Amino acid sequence: MVLSSSLAAITLLDDQRPTLLARVSGNSLTTAIVREGVLCGYRCTELPAEGDSLTPQMLLEEIYPVAAYYQDTWREGVQAVCVTGLGTRLPEFIKPFEDEFQCHISSLLNSAVAGARLREDVGPLADRELEGLVGWAMHRG
Repeated sequence: MVLSSSLAAITLLDDQRPTLLARVSGNSLTTAIVREGVLCGYRCTELPAEGDSLTPQMLLEEIYPVAAYYQDTWREGVQAVCVTGLGTRLPEFIKPFEDEFQCHISSLLNSAVAGARLREDVGPLADRELEGLVGWAMHRG
């Protein structure tokens, strides 16, 4: 079975409200919006920069098309944003994202831990920030 690690990571979201996932991996970005178990938007793009060169504005410009599509199609805005792949740089991105989306911004794994959505046996994977494998392990039972 072949599965995008971003799709596997989606299982870690609290999808009771429209939640956007922004997953950075190298110079790739996967953006997904999930609501009540429905994948409402999904987009993979190449970022104009990676690592220390990536700015919050660059990331927002790549995320915007999926967020705008969701808002136009579903007639509601994103109510939570989970970001992964930025490591220690995440705090730099929180304020610009909060200003743009007017909602809570968190790391994907921290959100899953806070919501008690992780089983104890996936702890070692979460510690290594392997959210795709964590999501896969959680989904397979």
